Amino acid sequence: MHNEQRQIGSAEFQLIRIALREDADSDAALCVALQQPLDWPQLHKLALAHGVLPLIHRRLQQVAAGLAPAPAMRMMAIWQKAHELCVAQMTGDLIKVVRTLEAAQIHVICIKGPVLAQFAYGDPAMRDFDDLDILVKQSDYAQAESILHRLGLQPTIDEFFPTHTTTEHELSSERERHFTFPNQPYCIELHWRLTTSGYPRALDTAPLWLYSQQVLLQGHTLCTLGLADQRLHTCHHGTHHFWAKLRYLVDFSASMRAIDAEGWQALLDNAHRQGLFRPLLVALGLSRDLLGHTLPAHITRLVQRDLLARWSIRYIKSLMMRVTNSGLDDFDPPLLHFLLADKQRCSGFATMTSRMFKPTHMDYQWISLPRSLHWLYPVLRPIRRIWRGLAMLSSRNHHSSINDHE
Repeated sequence: MHNEQRQIGSAEFQLIRIALREDADSDAALCVALQQPLDWPQLHKLALAHGVLPLIHRRLQQVAAGLAPAPAMRMMAIWQKAHELCVAQMTGDLIKVVRTLEAAQIHVICIKGPVLAQFAYGDPAMRDFDDLDILVKQSDYAQAESILHRLGLQPTIDEFFPTHTTTEHELSSERERHFTFPNQPYCIELHWRLTTSGYPRALDTAPLWLYSQQVLLQGHTLCTLGLADQRLHTCHHGTHHFWAKLRYLVDFSASMRAIDAEGWQALLDNAHRQGLFRPLLVALGLSRDLLGHTLPAHITRLVQRDLLARWSIRYIKSLMMRVTNSGLDDFDPPLLHFLLADKQRCSGFATMTSRMFKPTHMDYQWISLPRSLHWLYPVLRPIRRIWRGLAMLSSRNHHSSINDHE
């Protein structure tokens, strides 16, 4: 019996990393990696967990289909076919929503999902996703929400959004609301900003409309982020999720293709201005270490000089060895917020403190209190986090003990 922590750093994970590389030696390295004994069901599971199964399947077909076992390729092909049908359905729903909003004179920017897949990989089915994201101006949000209601989409009703209609308070404190399609397992996330009031704070939305670009999907043109903004957004998105999946890193790396000296300088300047300089260094270091991307010498020096960036890279790589098993421990997000916080934009200590005491929906689910006692949730949150962290640590030690005996 092998636990997930060992499997994630196994030969299967190494093959996934090699298959995602785009350097000149990656084809030969992939063929060599395929010569060793591999647990193909585990490889399928890992690629799916990291959201890169479509890319792995395509790469194996292009480079080494004859070296991979036929049953494993058939299993990937079956999954990919189902995924393509789902993506086609989701893309059609996205187009319907966007065209309805545009008919009401509401400007829409599509982010992530099939639009990013088309932009980055030339095929909307080359990215694994389970929701759709669109951005509207905050001044248009109320009208956009009303239109989604008329289309039959159901808004989330929870502690953060307790009413059918979004209030001004929620607009000022949150960044998006989810709307579920009728009879479908996926939702659309209607954004009015790309970040919340907490860390990480980045990507002012006003300039995004000026530099947007068009992407063609199913014969329709949809508006998405411009290349420079796409680079920062994929960096921010990976940072927001602590780079727990390779998919986030591959999205970022795809946006960095063919960047020239002028583009590098603009990227660094924008990252400084938006409060994403250290997260950008971390993203670049991870891309170099995990995907084999070559960085310019001056960029490598910037990564090496930033002590917290180096620590973050090392910590995130170790984190990848266990996220598919038990997720993030309660002490991981505050520590990563502290390490990744850009010193020019916010205090890492203040951010970590805020994260420790700001309640989430999990805190409200843990103990149900009457509204008059909701002021207790910030006090109860650290207790829940410590309790959960100790339980997960005990569970991990238990599994490690079992594995050692076996």
